[in-house]
Amino acid sequence: MLHRFLALADRRTALTMMGLAAGAAAGPALARRRGRKAFDPADPADHLRAYIKMTASEEDGAETRLVYEGVTYGITEGLRMRPLYGMLGYGPVRTFLQPDGSRRILATEAAVFTDLATGKVLETWANPYLDDRKVEVWHLRTGPVNFAIDPNKPINAGGWRLLRQSDQGAGRFFLPTAVQDGHLVLTIDAQAERKNPLDPAKWPAESTGATMRYSEHNTWRAQLADVENYDIPSPAIFAAWHTNKEWRPWMLMGQRPGHIYNHLTAYKVKSIAEAPRVLVDHYEKHAPEFLSSPREWTGGYQTDWDHFMRNRKPALTQ
Repeated sequence: MLHRFLALADRRTALTMMGLAAGAAAGPALARRRGRKAFDPADPADHLRAYIKMTASEEDGAETRLVYEGVTYGITEGLRMRPLYGMLGYGPVRTFLQPDGSRRILATEAAVFTDLATGKVLETWANPYLDDRKVEVWHLRTGPVNFAIDPNKPINAGGWRLLRQSDQGAGRFFLPTAVQDGHLVLTIDAQAERKNPLDPAKWPAESTGATMRYSEHNTWRAQLADVENYDIPSPAIFAAWHTNKEWRPWMLMGQRPGHIYNHLTAYKVKSIAEAPRVLVDHYEKHAPEFLSSPREWTGGYQTDWDHFMRNRKPALTQ
């Protein structure tokens, strides 16, 4: 999802995309509308509203909780694929509508990698590409993340490039949409590249090289009537996420050829009690701050790489 797109950007890129100064307040709460407004595919504000309702909530400050789960595959030369480990994620998020029609989004993300046979959270993992060498697993954590989306500005920024535009073209917030069997379907296909925060000279086992390349292919689906209804600020959704990324740093693959592919599905839960218990137990013990989204706008932007570099040392120096 776009939240995860921005979680792959560096802090400077994120602030550039916001067009906002760090340290600003989340903004005053605006009066909530009632009734229903038909979705207009030619209106970028409606595209943003649909995106916010599917991925979060249009009720200012209300926390929405997304859960995702699936499998990570390794892909090597000749498109040889093998399942590597499971993935469970939890993404709490709040949004705030601004007077100019933009949305400020405050989020965190926490995920664990799991054993494919038992479903248990991995502490170490036998890497089949390294002759089953056991590596210490680093579980994904991102946040706090603050960013904003303006319906009258393109999202082709920060290195991201939409692979498919809607018929309205670039320049404003338009995403490919379709109405299928009474559901609104929103699709995001995007690709990006940026400088790798893990310098391969300092992190030779963890870094995949000087440049990182990745792509996201996400589909969101919700009842069209619920998306149009102001009295349903956060409708039930089903989402399918497909991502291509370089090897995770903790896999210690260095610059070996290949990459990972994540095949995930996502949905909303009403409370953290409905989130996967193994994930909640892990983060309550190790990093509980990632189980709730920020309440105040700080301009903060911490990626998983930031947390990894802060908590780990290069494997070859240990």
